[in-house]
Amino acid sequence: MAVIVRFCRIVACVRARIKFSDNLLQTFTYEGKLYAAPKDVSTLQLVINTDMWQAAGLIDNDYPKTWDELGR
Repeated sequence: MAVIVRFCRIVACVRARIKFSDNLLQTFTYEGKLYAAPKDVSTLQLVINTDMWQAAGLIDNDYPKTWDELGR
């Protein structure tokens, strides 16, 4: 039981100091209680070489907005 109490204190401390998105916290919450601190958080990004993009005759509106568009 001491381990669970200690873990809950750690989670509360993490939650108070780090601002996770509501969606991420919801993943680790059950019946209104946070049971784990999110371990892995990733912000995906796409880097486009704008010189090559323009050389290919593409414009800003051609940037992919979905995974399907990116795969084309």
